[in-house]
Amino acid sequence: MVDFTNAHSLAVLKDALQYVSADYLLDRAWIVVTKHDLTTKWAIDESKFKSEVEYITNVPISWANLASEIECNLLSSQLIQAIQSSVGYRSNINPWIINACTFEYPTSTVVDSTNQLT
Repeated sequence: MVDFTNAHSLAVLKDALQYVSADYLLDRAWIVVTKHDLTTKWAIDESKFKSEVEYITNVPISWANLASEIECNLLSSQLIQAIQSSVGYRSNINPWIINACTFEYPTSTVVDSTNQLT
């Protein structure tokens, strides 16, 4: 999980990934980016993040505002589907299909003081 308002979270991800090959991560990892919608509080540059993880083509990346119940439900649904397909619970579905269906949240999304999308 990478918190875009905390630069240390990217460093932790980068350190963890250096010990694991990118091929091993398929069906075993999922990167969740949080607080991406709070652009004024970013501690991580979006282009730097993308360059740090560009070699990990086998791992899905989801962008989510965990303060939003709708986005939490969507993310949890995607994770459940990925886990079910990884363990063979769902036939004819693989992680590549699920990755193609993930939704990248726009950077222009603004959250007001009540944590509602505007």
